[in-house]
Amino acid sequence: MNKLKFAAIGLAFLLCFLAVDARAQSGQLSSDSPCAIAVGGNACTVNVTWQKSGAPLVCLWLSTGGLFACGSSDNETHAWPWANAAPDTFILKAHQSWSTLSFTDPELSRVVVQGIPPSGSLSSNSPCQIGAGSSTCTVGITWQKTGAPIVCLWLAGGGTFACGGENSATQYWTWANPIPDLFILRGHQSWASISSSDPELARITVWGVSPPPPVPTCGVAASATTLLVGQSATIVATCSGTPNSYHWTVSPGAPGIAGVGGGLTFNSAGTFSYSVSACNAGGCGQTSAATLVQVALQVPSCSVSVSKSSLKKREAFSLVSSCTNSPTSLSWYSASQPSQSIGSGSSIQFSQSAIGDYAYFATACNSAGCSNSNTVQTEVGRCRATSVPQLTACMAGLRDAANDYDAMVLMNDVTCPANSAADCSYVIDAATPRAVTIEGATAQVQINRDPSKQLFRI
Repeated sequence: MNKLKFAAIGLAFLLCFLAVDARAQSGQLSSDSPCAIAVGGNACTVNVTWQKSGAPLVCLWLSTGGLFACGSSDNETHAWPWANAAPDTFILKAHQSWSTLSFTDPELSRVVVQGIPPSGSLSSNSPCQIGAGSSTCTVGITWQKTGAPIVCLWLAGGGTFACGGENSATQYWTWANPIPDLFILRGHQSWASISSSDPELARITVWGVSPPPPVPTCGVAASATTLLVGQSATIVATCSGTPNSYHWTVSPGAPGIAGVGGGLTFNSAGTFSYSVSACNAGGCGQTSAATLVQVALQVPSCSVSVSKSSLKKREAFSLVSSCTNSPTSLSWYSASQPSQSIGSGSSIQFSQSAIGDYAYFATACNSAGCSNSNTVQTEVGRCRATSVPQLTACMAGLRDAANDYDAMVLMNDVTCPANSAADCSYVIDAATPRAVTIEGATAQVQINRDPSKQLFRI
């Protein structure tokens, strides 16, 4: 009984000791990461060091579950030769014995290690300005590097331009021109092993630009500056400095213009101004002085027409005008009385009460002057016939509201007894065509003895 009692007490004391020992386990990881990957290499070596206390045994595990190193020393350093740009995470775990190592044992610390490949960057003040009379200019090219013992600037497709071991340096390329040059920064491990196949760290393009041309200076040239309405003139910009665009300023109502200019037709009177500015790669010039084009009215020009040319007595007809150059007044006249107006306006209605032939015209005026139109003709109370039925129908058609049959009748191929005052019968004589005029309103036909007129009365 006493032996069992002492055994239980001993077991309890051991468990208590182990529990206290487990709570006292601790550890810390450190490393000299990152390491520098050599030019042309893909990995480097980092040293991982542990500090521990309380744990009989510790191991370095990769976070992916692989075991790297174990030991019982409180301070140990292990070299990891496979550090690269992809980080590796190491975990320090405490273990009780070599026979019970497990990835699930307590974690004491962790550290991330990696390798840094050589890197670099390029910058420049490109483009440089090519001076007048020159074809090249100078640009500065600056490199920044880390990890590579030596770097060189290589011309694409060519040899080295400059090399150095400095982490930062500026080189000057004095042959920059409008054709770009490509520079490549490469990392090299030693002066003895410089090769165009070594890793590229950066690249940059440099070039030079020609000085901008002078801004254009412009004027406006006009083929004519005094015109009449309806006339045309050529208006163009005259500029120095090889413009690539034009900007016109014109007064209200002026014909529009674009580009370098061209021919313009002026359809209204007034004074119109044109000024222009132009731009090129150097910028835009000032707006030119204005060129003035004065456009005056022309004397009106009118054409007139009549609604009906063959009329009864007192039958109304219209006189209509069509005019250009904006007349301000238009008056109508009979050719037989050209000083006495019969009406005004672009059209009028008129009539005649007497048999006869009549002619009409219009006079149109504006501030530029007056002009007469063409003349139109009418005939009143006349018939043109080649037979008695045509004559009879024509006479009936000329009868007006007052039952007045007066008419001047032109009749072809009518035969009557020569020099006779007797009744005359209308006979068509196709073999003897001639024109006679019959006038009056009586029922009898009488001969007029004047053969040149051949006048007959009904």
